[in-house]
Amino acid sequence: MQSIIERFKFQGDYEIIQAFKEQWYKFYKKECNPKAILVPIPLTDKRLYERGFNQSLALAELISDNIEMPLVRCSGTKQSKKNRRSRLAERLEFKVVNSSMVTNQEFLLIDDIYTTGATVRQAANCLQEAGARSVRSITLIRA
Repeated sequence: MQSIIERFKFQGDYEIIQAFKEQWYKFYKKECNPKAILVPIPLTDKRLYERGFNQSLALAELISDNIEMPLVRCSGTKQSKKNRRSRLAERLEFKVVNSSMVTNQEFLLIDDIYTTGATVRQAANCLQEAGARSVRSITLIRA
């Protein structure tokens, strides 16, 4: 699985995501609230430029078109190069673009890999502080 994700994220093999489509969608339908707004974990502008796409957005697009981007990522270094302790210690900076998009809404954060949970926790906290009614998350892989 590690080599597949590396091909997807770091070598730009965008189409490899199609291999997960059916199971990913089934899991979403079984476990998630279809009324929740999907929020892909954002990348920094630099990371988006380097990669050419947001892998979390690609995953969200496989399951619904009810997608919004109320968060921006202001900072953060590559998580893939860090150990568990470093990931937990780093404070990723997310900001809400427009709090009126968030107030009293239900959100489902979408990310590719859950290692320590730091990324989804910090994104969820940001949405909750801006007034979200609820925030849940799903990830493709648990590392």
